[in-house]
Amino acid sequence: MERWLASVGAAVLAASLLGACTKSTYDVDVELWHCGVSPLKVDGHTWEVRRPAPFDGTNAPPSFTGHGTATVNDDKLVYVDDGGARIVFRPGEDVPPPPPCG
Repeated sequence: MERWLASVGAAVLAASLLGACTKSTYDVDVELWHCGVSPLKVDGHTWEVRRPAPFDGTNAPPSFTGHGTATVNDDKLVYVDDGGARIVFRPGEDVPPPPPCG
């Protein structure tokens, strides 16, 4: 009987820990500019791309649509656009200001 209770306790603990790591998904639009990716405001938080950005307004993949899904998980936001492009954002306060755009 004690083994069974220990197993149930372990299962409850695992379920509560997994519940703490929930993901939230949002429908978003991403804008590119000459030297980067514009910050996103999602669920009251600002998210930015670390420099250098994977691409910007001058070298975006041809399939980039600018519309897709943002998934927030702990300390990052992962954007996947309808064309398959993927961009990782971090909390705005964790990203240093960009250098001057030339």
